[in-house]
Amino acid sequence: MMIRKLLLLVVIGVGLFACKDDDEIGFDVPVEFERELSFEPIPGGAVMHYYLPQGTTNIFGVQARYTDAQGIEVKKSATYLNDSIQLLGFNEARTDVPVWVSFLGDNMAQSEEKEYRFDTEDSAPIAFFDSLQIRPYWGGFSIAYTAPETVNGMVHVFYLGTNPM
Repeated sequence: MMIRKLLLLVVIGVGLFACKDDDEIGFDVPVEFERELSFEPIPGGAVMHYYLPQGTTNIFGVQARYTDAQGIEVKKSATYLNDSIQLLGFNEARTDVPVWVSFLGDNMAQSEEKEYRFDTEDSAPIAFFDSLQIRPYWGGFSIAYTAPETVNGMVHVFYLGTNPM
């Protein structure tokens, strides 16, 4: 009976001392990443270009956290297989929009977030209405506007009149 109690105490003691306190769950951000991080303004947002150096096998991906034009916090993630993330959700052009960028490890641990800033361009609807010109044209009218390069789509124009002929 005494041997069982002694054995139980040894197992509990080993169990207590074998436990490790994991206060540090993150990991350090490689310096190469910070040098290769850039932002390109696009209509309605920006593209964050990043580079994960070769040999970083413990890095699974990158995460960006920002607040869009409606005040909603957005988190975008991408794996090491990509090289960019689209940060969307803006209407009018903005400057110095804060974004917090971090790494995700292969065990999904997150590194410390670092703050960066990016600019955006007007979204397609805003650019359409800001550059819209209506001109008289052969007994009717014509519409001219300037669309951003990277936007595709169409615009429907409806008009009301008593006798369109």
